[in-house]
Amino acid sequence: MEIALLPQWLIKHISRNRNMQNDWNILISTILLLLLFIILKSELISLLNNIPHFCLFDKLIGMQCPFCGTTRAFCAISEGSFNQAITFNTSSIILFIYFFIQIPLRIASLTQQSSNILYHKLSTYFGRGILIFILLNWIFNLN
Repeated sequence: MEIALLPQWLIKHISRNRNMQNDWNILISTILLLLLFIILKSELISLLNNIPHFCLFDKLIGMQCPFCGTTRAFCAISEGSFNQAITFNTSSIILFIYFFIQIPLRIASLTQQSSNILYHKLSTYFGRGILIFILLNWIFNLN
């Protein structure tokens, strides 16, 4: 559940090591996304309100997906409004913490290459745990 937004051709210029490329991509992408929410929080909501969008999950199944409201929740978290974030999506705070933890985790992985595999396993297990939490939270809140 890591976010890697940068194209491979760009990351290849940073490092030749494939594992380090992955770490750099996740680190830079996570920082950029968190900065987007922190700097452009109110503008982002205005922009999203003006763009027609729909949830494919909602259209096909007829119910909100487990991630509905996450963008608004992240904007609320960046403003320090944790109660409002919980009303948008109850699992958003845990997900935000997961993304925030990726920063020191990736820095540690880049600086301590001997522990690289450990950091990747830790990130993978933590990501799976978060995903299971989000799905269970969604199932219990379906009523």
